[in-house]
Amino acid sequence: MVRRSRFSRTRTSAIKNIVLIVIFALIITVGIAIVAAFLSQPELQIKQKFETIANNYYENTIYESILSSDQFSGNPADALEKNSGRGLALVTLRQIILLDETVPTDVASYLEKYCDINKTFVRFYPQSPFSRTDYRAEYTYDCNF
Repeated sequence: MVRRSRFSRTRTSAIKNIVLIVIFALIITVGIAIVAAFLSQPELQIKQKFETIANNYYENTIYESILSSDQFSGNPADALEKNSGRGLALVTLRQIILLDETVPTDVASYLEKYCDINKTFVRFYPQSPFSRTDYRAEYTYDCNF
């Protein structure tokens, strides 16, 4: 029977700990690199932020105003169906920032820093069955990426 000395067991344990620390450090380094790569690409952030606030504007402002309109008596399909081919009127980033009170100030400032808010816009195309989330959006950016 081969017996390991106490020194040998301690050494093996220390090596395992070092290997685990190195692996953990590599995982953290890769994670930081991925986050840094994302943060260094303002184009992705701008597009994501604009699309988020624009979609929110359609779902919670435009759609709600059509729904509450006496003209369509709560049936949005009547109003939206005739606009599904040509789309609704263009909505500029300026309009969204001014009219949607839910747009966070920091997001508005960030987008204003990089984009011409009068030339960055979205057009919504309602889609059947015309519920709140049934639409297609085309985004046009005039931003400094």
